[in-house]
Amino acid sequence: MKRSARLKVVHELARRKEDECAKALAAGRQAFKSEGAKLVELVSYQTEYGSKKKQYGSGIAGVSALANLSRFLLSLDQAVEQQRLTVRNYEQQLERVKQEWAKRHNKARKLAELIERYALEETMVEEKKVQKELDDQAALRSKSPF
Repeated sequence: MKRSARLKVVHELARRKEDECAKALAAGRQAFKSEGAKLVELVSYQTEYGSKKKQYGSGIAGVSALANLSRFLLSLDQAVEQQRLTVRNYEQQLERVKQEWAKRHNKARKLAELIERYALEETMVEEKKVQKELDDQAALRSKSPF
């Protein structure tokens, strides 16, 4: 079995690993996008209810309603910070997966280039072999009296 054929098996395994990483990358991007959307929504709520607190503070609502809103805003602030942390973690994880995919992609690309080079070398060796056989046959014919 020629070197290029043997390496095709290795290349196929590298391509499968690259594909697995590509799928993980797509899933990671989707999760990051989803978590980012949740953060945007929480910040929007935070802004909306923060403006309500200002309205309540101007004397429109009672003390009890203001206290409840303050507790809710505190919980919302904590949720926003937790979601920011979650988004940051997803972003870091996504970056690691991107790097892993890039590494596997480069490996598969380099293997493909190597296979191509080996196949070209094998073709050249085969062509030289055929040419030598033709030259040998021609030499034998020229020496033969018939």
